[in-house]
Amino acid sequence: MGKFLLALIWGLVLLISLTGWGSLLERVLYRARRVDWGLRAGWGLAWTLAVGGVLNLTHAISRGRVLIYVAVGALAWAIDALPDVAATFRGVASRLRRHSRDRVIVLAIAAVGAATIVQFAGSAWFAPSSFNHHDDFHAYLAYPNQMLQTGGLTDDPFSERRITSLGGQSFLQTLVLATLGGESMHLVDPGISTLLVLGLLVGLFRERRVDPRKAAAILLVALLFPPLVVNTTSMMSGVALFIALFRTMSDPRLERNSLVPRGLIAGLIGAGILSVKSSNAAAVTVLLAVAYGDYVLRSRSRSALGEGVVAGTCLVAAALPWTIALHRSSGTFLFPFLGRGFHGSAYGRLQFPYQSRSVPQLLRLAFTDVTGTPALAFGALAVGGMVVGLRSRTSLAAFSALVFGAAAGIVATIVGVGFGIDRFTYPFVFAAVVILMAGLLGRGHASSRGGLALPVLIVALTAGVLVGGSWDMSKGAYLIFLRNVASGMRGTPLASAAEIDRFRAVQKAVPTGEPLFTRLDESFLFDFRRNRIYVADWPGSAGPPPGMPLFQGADALARYFGSHSVRYVAYAYATEAGFSRAVVFARLSSGFDPWLQALARNTLDVQDNLASLGRTRTRVFDDGKIFVIDLLSPAGKLV
Repeated sequence: MGKFLLALIWGLVLLISLTGWGSLLERVLYRARRVDWGLRAGWGLAWTLAVGGVLNLTHAISRGRVLIYVAVGALAWAIDALPDVAATFRGVASRLRRHSRDRVIVLAIAAVGAATIVQFAGSAWFAPSSFNHHDDFHAYLAYPNQMLQTGGLTDDPFSERRITSLGGQSFLQTLVLATLGGESMHLVDPGISTLLVLGLLVGLFRERRVDPRKAAAILLVALLFPPLVVNTTSMMSGVALFIALFRTMSDPRLERNSLVPRGLIAGLIGAGILSVKSSNAAAVTVLLAVAYGDYVLRSRSRSALGEGVVAGTCLVAAALPWTIALHRSSGTFLFPFLGRGFHGSAYGRLQFPYQSRSVPQLLRLAFTDVTGTPALAFGALAVGGMVVGLRSRTSLAAFSALVFGAAAGIVATIVGVGFGIDRFTYPFVFAAVVILMAGLLGRGHASSRGGLALPVLIVALTAGVLVGGSWDMSKGAYLIFLRNVASGMRGTPLASAAEIDRFRAVQKAVPTGEPLFTRLDESFLFDFRRNRIYVADWPGSAGPPPGMPLFQGADALARYFGSHSVRYVAYAYATEAGFSRAVVFARLSSGFDPWLQALARNTLDVQDNLASLGRTRTRVFDDGKIFVIDLLSPAGKLV
C-alpha cells in the first residue's frame, strides 16, 4: 500500500516538474506569463524529450541526474506558481460556486473526476497480467532499464522494436524508474499524460469559449473513449504533444508576439512527437508544413518564413540526437522514412503492405480502416468543420493543418503498416477528434449557414458513435484499471524474487563483458552493465548485414552469430519464449496479415534453430526452463 501511494504522489510530482520546466521555457522566451499550466506542461514535456535525446546520445543518463532534473523542474514550478496559489484557488472556488446549482455540470464534473482518478490510479501500478508480455517483457521494459544502468540505449542491431523506436518514450519512463519499480511503468502513459491532456483541453476550451456544459461533455467523451493501452509505448503522451502543438500554432497571442520563440517551441514539440513514436512522423511533418505554408501565404512577410525556418531547424536539431543514436544501433536515422537499416525488410525478409498487396487489396484495406470508429469520427468532424466554418482565418489555418496532418498519418499507416491502424494512429486521430469538437462548439465559430444547432448535432452524433462503438472496450479498460488498483494496494511485484534470481544465474554463466544474444520471456531483468544484451524481440526480422539467415538451418545461424562476435546465446526453450506454434497458430493462417505472418514464421524458424543448437553446443547453464549455450564449444557436458 505504501509503495502504491508513493507511485501516486510521484506521478503528481512529475507533472509538477514538467509544468515547471515549461514555465522556465516560457520565462526565457517570452519573459511574461502568456499561457495556462496545461500548455506549459506540454512545453515542458517537449523540452524534457529534447534533453533526453542529448543525455541518451552521450550515455549520460543516471538515476541521480534524472532525480536532479525532476527536482529542478518542481522547484521552478514552486517559484512560479506558489505566489499566485491563493488567487488560483479563489478563482477555482468561484467557478465551482457559480456552477454548483447546475446539476448537469455538477454530475458531469463528478463523472469526469471519477474517471480521471480511476485512470490515474490504475496507471500508477500495473498488475503483471495487465502488461503486454510479448511487446513489453520482450523489449520495451528493457529500454528504460538500459538507459538508467548504462547511461543510454545500448546498440542492438538484432532488435526489431529498437529499429522502430527512437527512444523518447523510454526516457520518460526513466523518470518513473528512478524512484519506482517496473510495476509503475504506465505512470507516464496513460497516467500523468491523461492529466496533461485534460489540462490542455481545459485551456483550449477557454481559448475557444466553449460553454461549460459542452466542455464537460467533451472531457467525459475523451475519458470514456478507452485509452489504447496496448503496451508501454506512447499513446496519451503523443496525444498531449499533438494538442500542445495545435494550441501553440493557433494561439493568436503567440502569433502576434515574438515569432522566433514560437518557432522554437513548435520545433521542440514536433521533435518530441517524433521521438515518442516514429509512426507520428507523417502526421507531424504535414501538420507543420501546412500550418507554416498557410502562414507564409497569409502574411506574405519574411518574419513568417523565418519562423517556419526556425521551427524546422529546431525540430531537426532536437530530434537529431535520437536519430544519431538509432543509426549507431540499427543503421537508419528514422525507419523507414530515412532508410530501413538492419530491418528485415532491407533484406527482403518482410514486405510492407504496398509491396505485398495489389492496389484493389490496398483500397479494401483502406476502406476497412477508415470506417473504423476513431477514423470515422475524425472524418465526420473534419467534414463538419468545413461545412460549418470557423470564426477566423488563423483558426481555419490551424484546424486545416491538423486535419491534413492526421489524414496524412492515416494514409502513411495504411500503406506502411497495414494492421492495427487504430493503435498507430491513436495519438493524432484522438487529438484531432477532441480539438475539432472544441472548435465546432466554441462560441462564435458557427457560420450563418448552420447556426449553433448544426455544430452541436455533428458533435453529439460523433460522440455517440465514438463512445457507443467502443463501449465494451471502454468497460474492459476501466475494469483493468480497477484490477490494477487492487494489485497496487496489495503491492504485487512485476517479477518475483525467484524470477530475478533465475536471470542473475543465467547472466552469471556468461563471462563479464561478453555479448549475449537472448530470446527470453523477460529480458528486462538483466544487468545491462555487466554484458551487452542483445534483445531478440522478433528474431530473424532484424540484424546486421547480410541479415540473419532464415530457413537455412542451425549451423548457418551459428556462423552468422560468430561473424558478429556473438558466442553465447540464451533461450527460454521450455516456454519457447512465450511464442510457440500453439500460441501463434492463428498468425500462420492464410487470412492473417502478411506482415504479422512473416514475423511469426521468421521467429519460429530462429527458435527452432536455437533449440537445435542447444542439442549440438555445450550448455553452460540449464535450469530446465532456460539454457545458455557456448557456440564455440560442441555438446558434451554441462559446464
